[in-house]
Amino acid sequence: MELEPDDRAARPEVTGKEDFADHVRPLIDPGRRFHRYSHAVRGLDHPRLFENRMLWRLLDISWNAQAGYMAFGDTSYFEQVDVCEALAHEAAASLISADGRVSPATWKGLGIRRRLGDPFDLGSRALGTSTDTLTIRRDRYGATFVLHDRNAGNVAVAGGMLHVMPCGVFQPSSISQAALAADFSLWRNIMREYSEEFLGNPEHDGDGHPIDYSAPPFDMFEQGRSAGKIRPYCLGFGLDALTLYGEILTTVVFDADVYDTLFGNMVDANEEGTVVKTGRVHPTSAIPFTEHTIRELIGSKRLAPAAAACLQLAWQHRHTLLAD
Repeated sequence: MELEPDDRAARPEVTGKEDFADHVRPLIDPGRRFHRYSHAVRGLDHPRLFENRMLWRLLDISWNAQAGYMAFGDTSYFEQVDVCEALAHEAAASLISADGRVSPATWKGLGIRRRLGDPFDLGSRALGTSTDTLTIRRDRYGATFVLHDRNAGNVAVAGGMLHVMPCGVFQPSSISQAALAADFSLWRNIMREYSEEFLGNPEHDGDGHPIDYSAPPFDMFEQGRSAGKIRPYCLGFGLDALTLYGEILTTVVFDADVYDTLFGNMVDANEEGTVVKTGRVHPTSAIPFTEHTIRELIGSKRLAPAAAACLQLAWQHRHTLLAD
């Protein structure tokens, strides 16, 4: 994947602050609404992890069988929330009746979505992205993967759903110039998420000091990748149909010995939720990577859309991913 910075982009055409988005912003007092959807969330129902940090804004993307290309500018987390979460709120208000029935989707009542037009027009809004990573452990007996049950009280996105693990917004660890340059990498973003979600390390949240990627645990990830025992793949890119969040769909395949060394003390819970365990007598986080399991999970309708996409694409390309 080739990534290129681009600081020439025009401001988004739709920001969520316009008059046609008034109906999704609650009243702050009689006759006056919140100016931004993110401010309403922060003021009325604040998830524990909800900070307005810088993130990279996707401006261009191309894709073929051999490689991919992405160009990024910059935006902020709240700029994304102001549009993406407003789209979801608008759809719920328009399509779900008071008794819980869901009506067929129409453009009626979806004013923000209609103004955005083509969802693949990357100039129309501030489109941040997340790296959603399916983690696969491979040994001579087969392959397993890990799922995360996301706590709706802690996270702003995909709360109460099962997701692949790790996942996180594609953003620098700090606003320092050194961090902006060093962190502009999908692989380093994924490594940071492993450090936080699998190992329980504090979030790399912009304290001003760039990360030393030659120090543990990052050096162990790099050594495993150099040895061919850790193999990251980019499966594709998608837009969540409800929110239009951007999702960079990835998977990392670990040989069992390296996985067990890195994650022998994997946490049962982290700041975003709990690791899914199966089995009553001997609970395990290792879920069989089989067609039956994937079909059952997708049929349960508990999977986040990006998680379902990762699993389906990984199964489609399993012979490449699990080749010796």
